[in-house]
Amino acid sequence: MQKLVACLVLLVACDVGAAQDAAATSKTGSFELAFDQRSPLSEMKSLTKRLSITDAAADYDLSKEPCLVFVPQKYDPAKPMGLVVLLAYKPATELPYTVLPQFEEAYCAVVVPKNFGQPVWVRVGLALDVAHNMAQRYAIDPRRVYVFGSDLEFAAQRASLNYAEVFSGGFWLGYHIYRPVKTGQGTMWSPKLPKPDPKSLALAKTHPFVLASLQESEQWVRWPTAFKGDGFKFIKTMTITTKQYHYPDFATDWLPDVLKHLDETTAKLKLPATKPGAAATTKPKAP
Repeated sequence: MQKLVACLVLLVACDVGAAQDAAATSKTGSFELAFDQRSPLSEMKSLTKRLSITDAAADYDLSKEPCLVFVPQKYDPAKPMGLVVLLAYKPATELPYTVLPQFEEAYCAVVVPKNFGQPVWVRVGLALDVAHNMAQRYAIDPRRVYVFGSDLEFAAQRASLNYAEVFSGGFWLGYHIYRPVKTGQGTMWSPKLPKPDPKSLALAKTHPFVLASLQESEQWVRWPTAFKGDGFKFIKTMTITTKQYHYPDFATDWLPDVLKHLDETTAKLKLPATKPGAAATTKPKAP
């Protein structure tokens, strides 16, 4: 009898644990979360190689990189949702609250890493980790995994172009190109980015991107033209003000056009078959 009681207690405990895990996995609304599993693609050696980074000194610890998460209240595991990884231009203490209703309407989750100032390869790695972990916890539509961002090292752009097998589109406020571009005076703008991984670049050319600038100028016209000349099929440009993109109180008048361009294009994508890889460790290896 004692053995039977012990077994029943164990079964109840397992059921409670499973229910708690399921609840944590399907949590909706706004909350903070530290992910616990590195993406197979964010392993330091392969990540820095693909990004052409030669000065990376030490790996990062994912458990020390908390994120702010928004999941639509109407989330249904039977209906995969979109995902935006937003790399803010400063530390994030709260979600972009003004546009959360728009993400709810678009059936799209948003995740914002809280910390800022890490090397660009770490920020790209975090974007990969976010996409990986969210796909473990929720039903995510692989055609709607986007990366948004604005920083002087072009982290969102580099994530989009170097990891097109993960990110199916992106929004870049401020951008550059990976090759020289001729100015109207016949001189050349030098590239500020290394050329992306060839296979990923070829795939990225089939994805939609919104290239936003803070002002109209010759370079903001010629660079999108250069992208199109290189074979990018779905480039949209827009001018946005610092007030509209002030974090976290974004204006609500630009996001619908961005999501519409991305969603209408990616709905037609034929994604390549991929095999899941083994996750990297959360914590860096000891030297």
